Amino acid sequence: MTRSCTRSRLAAWLAAGVAAGVTTLVSELVANAYQLGPLDDAFISLRYAAHWAAGRGLCFNPGEKVEGYSNFLLVLLEAAAIRSGVDPVLALTLIGRAALAGLAALLAAFSFRHVFPGHVLLAITVGSLIGSQPMLICWAHSGLEGSLHTLLVLGALAAALEGAAAGVILSAVCLVLAAMTRLETIAVFPVIALVIYWQTRSPRLTLLHLAVVILGFGAYFGARAAHFGYLFPNTFYAKLDYGSAGLARRGALYVGDFLLGSLPVTVLALLACVLVRRAPWWVRGCLLLAAAELLGVIYVGGDHFAMFRFLVPVVPFLALAALYPAIALLNRDTVRRSVQAAAVTVSLAALVASGLLVGRQGKRDEPHLRSQFAGHVFGCKLAREWELAGRWLKEHTRPEATIATVAIGAVGFCSERTIVDPHGIVEATIAHQRQELGRGLSGHEKYDVDQVLARRPDYILLIHYLTPAPIPRDRVAQAAWGDFNQDLVRRPELARGYRYESVRCGGRYLNFFVRRDLPARDAPP
Repeated sequence: MTRSCTRSRLAAWLAAGVAAGVTTLVSELVANAYQLGPLDDAFISLRYAAHWAAGRGLCFNPGEKVEGYSNFLLVLLEAAAIRSGVDPVLALTLIGRAALAGLAALLAAFSFRHVFPGHVLLAITVGSLIGSQPMLICWAHSGLEGSLHTLLVLGALAAALEGAAAGVILSAVCLVLAAMTRLETIAVFPVIALVIYWQTRSPRLTLLHLAVVILGFGAYFGARAAHFGYLFPNTFYAKLDYGSAGLARRGALYVGDFLLGSLPVTVLALLACVLVRRAPWWVRGCLLLAAAELLGVIYVGGDHFAMFRFLVPVVPFLALAALYPAIALLNRDTVRRSVQAAAVTVSLAALVASGLLVGRQGKRDEPHLRSQFAGHVFGCKLAREWELAGRWLKEHTRPEATIATVAIGAVGFCSERTIVDPHGIVEATIAHQRQELGRGLSGHEKYDVDQVLARRPDYILLIHYLTPAPIPRDRVAQAAWGDFNQDLVRRPELARGYRYESVRCGGRYLNFFVRRDLPARDAPP
């Protein structure tokens, strides 16, 4: 018995290791081929982490206490990496890439334990195919928390299915860490508790799990609320503000586009719902977790980034559930081996097809983009340009200068200047304004032109990219992106108080407004 258990553990570790290696290789090849990298929002968390690591406190602008992030665990890990001497931008992507490798490993181990018990090759295939999904690869390299959050939620389910006290406690710890990574994880708290109760029929173990979750998360939630002075992160008020019918409508369209894009897996997962009465607990857990995540995303109204950022945690659970109809055939002795093999092959092919198809979906709120994947690649390109702009501003402006820009992440981190945020992500006054949400671009609906002008920033960046040639002043309105920029560029106060400049930056041109009382530049554009 002991020798058999040892062999089984070794086989599980082998499957996990190979799946992690394959996923890492595919991930790096795809990232290099399409120049994937961090997105602008990732630099917001990184700036908090860098200030924290440098002893300036957990802040975006020094001296301002605003919780402009919703991924505390990622900020903590980044700060620890920076304090350890890791280059900040490397830390930005290294955590997500490591989390993706860990996710592929856990998927393989989970498959070996539950999905295809004892089948090493199938476990490796499942871990590698799901881990190599384009959505997961994009967000692993984005510098944001999607891979880490997904790994922790899957870890919570895997530990809960073990049914022992140690597994229950580990599951609770994973959930608390997941909630520290994305606050919306509270939506899956009852799902894991239900899985534990169904699996064990033990009220004691279920209550133990809930107690650890409530105490752990409660301590974190209370500490951050006491420190920042608000019940929820500032991003909650800027983007959600307790929800609305408009947000739910936009969120439903967002979820619908994702499910339609990944149609083969969606159809198989729906078939798994039909068969769920006889399904094992892991199938029910995956379906419930996918449903909880989907409903949560509908409530918050989706996200403006391409490649369905908020639905990253849904991918592995939907994919695992989609395998169950084939597994149901494998468990029936009356079905021919050839039919069983064909069913498994079709299911695995559906994972590949869905991963590719979802990236080809159009982007509803930005129809000019060719596809979701093209939109993500474009976002990575913009972030690199904003890094260049930030470095130029650091080199050519005073340390006490203030900059108003929509691209607060990369410009803020690289310039090391005080940032005036028009959309309220790191600005509490704007974030707490009452406004109907759900009609505009997610995360960019709240803004206040008067408040930005009242701050009298030294520099205002209205054009959100570097251009091959200078943009003429009379064409700025056409080049400015977003409602805030369009509103601001037409204000007479801008023309009265600011002059327009274009300067060389990294072989291209940076176009911006400079307050008129600041000295003119020595060098011509």
